[in-house]
Order: sequence, then structure tokens, then C-alpha cells
Amino acid sequence: NQKFKYKGNVYIANKYGSVRTGMFKWKGDLYYASDRGVLKSDSGIINYEGYDYFVWSGGIVSVNKMFYWNGKLYASDENGHLRTGLFKRGNTYYIADADHTIHTTAEILSYNGKYYYNKKGGGLARNEWVDYNDKHYYAGDDAALKTTTFTKSGVTFNPSSTGVISDEEYKKLFPDPAEDEAADDDVEDVD
Repeated sequence: NQKFKYKGNVYIANKYGSVRTGMFKWKGDLYYASDRGVLKSDSGIINYEGYDYFVWSGGIVSVNKMFYWNGKLYASDENGHLRTGLFKRGNTYYIADADHTIHTTAEILSYNGKYYYNKKGGGLARNEWVDYNDKHYYAGDDAALKTTTFTKSGVTFNPSSTGVISDEEYKKLFPDPAEDEAADDDVEDVD
């Protein structure tokens, strides 16, 4: 039941003295060791029994964490499986590609027939208005951009199939103060 080093490699033995292999728990952490019992000496993604995991240098598997590796954002679930697709962590939704990298740039994403606004740094807009590339959107509770008629603050909106809300409809709720000032400038004072 110890970690030990032999000929430059690190191993963990169970309470009977056998070297541990594969995926196993030890002292509260999940570890991965090769079929010869060697703990990983460098950090990276491994595939084990059909699932991808991230193993840190020293063999500890990332479990239920978000982390950066090589400048990219990743997340693991409570079993250590690396996340893909749409997932929720806390109150925030994220989208991760097939290689498990989470989107971190501000952009509109399409996933499973729905559209989402990804914020800079990661995380999808949710229950909020979005202005992106001079277009207006509304992200609902499931983080998907609204693409069917909805009412907000007494105003009815009819977004496009990609979630774009027309300027005319948007200005009913959010009038442009610059346009109001310009309209006031057009009024002529009469004595």
C-alpha cells in the first residue's frame, strides 16, 4: 500500500504488495497505471476501456474538474471521463468538441440542431440578451438561442431560424437613445 520508485519509474503497490495496474483508487484519488504498473510520467489524454481520461504527471486522473492543458480548456465528469458535446457544470452550460476541447472564443455555435452563444473564456449565454456581430439574440434557460416566437417584458419577438431578432423588434424593448436624440434635433423651435 505504498508508492515507490524503481529504475526511474513510479509504481503503487496494493496492501498485498502487488503492483497496481489500470484505473484504481488510492488514498482518495483516482490513478492510472500501465499494464506493467508504471504511473504516467507526463500529463496527457489516455483511452481506457472505451473512455478518454486526462492523467496528470504522476498518474492522478482528473475527476470532476475543469482545467487548462496546452492552452486549451477541458472538463472531466465525476467518473473522470472527459466531457464532449453540450454539458452543464454548476449553473453554466458548455460545449466541448470530439477532442474534448471546450470552446472559449465568443461565437455562435450550432449543436444538435440548436444555436448557442459561447462567451469569451467559455460558457454559454443563458437567460440573457446577446449582441454579437451587430445582431441580437436571446438565450433561454437551456442556453439555446430562441428560434420560435416568445414574449419578454410584454414584447413579442419572432426570431429567425438561427435566432436573430430584428432591429425593429429589439428596439421595442431597447430603444436607441442616439436615434431619440437625432429625432429631437430634427424638431424646429418656433417662437
